[in-house]
Amino acid sequence: MNYFDGKIVDLLMYFTANCAQDVCDKVHLLKLMYLADRDHMRECGRRITSGSYLAYPKGPVNKRAYEILVSADSGHCDELREYLIALDDEGHHKYISDKVGYRYPHLSLSDRQSADCAIETMLQLASKGEDLSEFTHHFPEWSKVKDKIDDAHRVYPEIDIADFFADPDEPGKEYSKASPALVALNKDSFLNY
Repeated sequence: MNYFDGKIVDLLMYFTANCAQDVCDKVHLLKLMYLADRDHMRECGRRITSGSYLAYPKGPVNKRAYEILVSADSGHCDELREYLIALDDEGHHKYISDKVGYRYPHLSLSDRQSADCAIETMLQLASKGEDLSEFTHHFPEWSKVKDKIDDAHRVYPEIDIADFFADPDEPGKEYSKASPALVALNKDSFLNY
């Protein structure tokens, strides 16, 4: 497994280890990854994962993470099966990792902090009865391209990662704790260096 896929798998494993199993389905894991990447971009000027983000009907999706989860679903990837196991739950896959004491070697401290921010955001939304998919629709990176989504023809436009620095369309929806000054500094660094 290459380094970049290793970061994605470690992040997925981190979520499965730190979330209740009922939220470890494909949609929730991909939403958590998006929230963690977005927070990390605002806090540190870079994403945790690599690869492009696409706009799906339920929100932003990391294309490579989606491919990795599909591989886990099929059970045909021996290398992946060592790290992430897909369980069939009435036609929907839930994911677990049975690596006890695993240290997530591809994740830095700041990566884990942003992952924790994503988990905390999901828990806060759940406590208020809000839907995680709907929540991700408040961010400009998705809303700017949502009209180009054509699920019937499997057309999912690419999201401009630089838009992770933009504030939500609806006031009060920002979950990242990065100060506006830090976001502006990281945006400038990302765009100019």
